[in-house]
Amino acid sequence: MKHLILALLTTSSIATGAVAGSTPQPGVADWSGYYAGASYSFDTADFAAFNPVGTPLFTNTHEGSLYGGFAGYNFQRGNLVFGGEVAYSIGDITGAPTGILGATIDQMLDLKARAGYTFGSALVYGVAGGSFGHYSDQTVNIDFSGFNYGLGLEYKFNDHFFAGVEYLIRDVSGDTDVLLGSYGEIDIRSIQIRAGWVF
Repeated sequence: MKHLILALLTTSSIATGAVAGSTPQPGVADWSGYYAGASYSFDTADFAAFNPVGTPLFTNTHEGSLYGGFAGYNFQRGNLVFGGEVAYSIGDITGAPTGILGATIDQMLDLKARAGYTFGSALVYGVAGGSFGHYSDQTVNIDFSGFNYGLGLEYKFNDHFFAGVEYLIRDVSGDTDVLLGSYGEIDIRSIQIRAGWVF
């Protein structure tokens, strides 16, 4: 995952320098520059634990919400918008009363590359990158990592303020501390409400 993080940051830096000074088409909002904001998400997750030979041990379904912040940089050429973003969230995505009780996903770090198309004041975009987080219950602790991908829609209300919604899927996994070689796989689906400021 260190290589993934480095690749995302490097790509964003190179592309930013390559298109410095680009301007949007007339009548199209300018999304270029640094931005930051806050988010709140509604989340569901499917968790499965496996022994060292891949035999399923148990499964669990989770529901909950996360809240946090994000920051990134966009550069723009005409109607095309590209950039990179880092987001951190905390909260409580708790397991349903089946399988292991009290299981929870309590934090997430997402690194995302973004690419989109703007028309008028709206921006439609896709994301892909890496996700990292923590899962725990009475017996299992997992520091997990994996990939994310999704789609989003944002609307710019003036030169600086924007709000939108993003649908994000995280496909992550990690080793457990219960039995040497055992591991867990988690599929997290999030609908995120976002609001931010372009500087």
